[in-house]
Amino acid sequence: VDKYGETSPTVITGHSQGGAITYAMIEQYPEVYDGALPMCSAGPSAIQFFKERTFDMRLLFDYYFPGLPGSVVEFPDGTKTQANVAKKAKELIDADPERAKYFADLVNLSSPAMIPGVIAFWSEILREMIERTGGNAFDNTDTIYSGSDDDATLNREIPRHAADPKAAEYLQRWVTMTGEISDPVLAVHTLVDDLIPPPYANKYGVLTELAGTSDLYVQSWTNGANHCVFTVEETTEALRQLTAWIKEGVRPTPSDLSSRK
Repeated sequence: VDKYGETSPTVITGHSQGGAITYAMIEQYPEVYDGALPMCSAGPSAIQFFKERTFDMRLLFDYYFPGLPGSVVEFPDGTKTQANVAKKAKELIDADPERAKYFADLVNLSSPAMIPGVIAFWSEILREMIERTGGNAFDNTDTIYSGSDDDATLNREIPRHAADPKAAEYLQRWVTMTGEISDPVLAVHTLVDDLIPPPYANKYGVLTELAGTSDLYVQSWTNGANHCVFTVEETTEALRQLTAWIKEGVRPTPSDLSSRK
């Protein structure tokens, strides 16, 4: 403040996990920030997103392509998990390209080529969460899996895991989204995102509808291909729109920021 003067407005922004932090901060500290710009982030609470997109994806991969080291709850390679899983996953899908295409479609990946990197990344996330929380935070004992070519067999045969209560409580605390906002929030997502597909971005809008705050939330997008691929111009336009909303009350129209120059 001494060097630059008072800021107006003060906004918080972040990409990916930083976008989730952005949602949490604008909910918890509305008096500190005037608005928020979460980018390429999942909208639901941590335990929901990581259960559905991370835990279930690795579990389904193991079901269709047995052979990765460990499981969704065991990571024998420790800090080498990501590298080793990526290598082995590529070997497994290369051996069965037709099934790889089927799996990519099942879990909403843009192509089979994305499978090894995404599965390896989520495996490392699961390993790190177990290390951080002290146990498996996810429960699929009541999950009904759907969309496969044989849901009945899949649901009979897929492994079931109960959550460790302390681990689950950790993710519920860090963090459960509520949609309860009192400042403008402009979210931006790419139309192609293999880590966090657009349907997960849309879920924060549902929370604001339930909380009665949807007038303070706008979801826009770009035609960028993959996770957090934004141009300087797109980010600048998003910040311009958010600033105008805060300072002049001009609520943005949900739009494709790629078309704005």
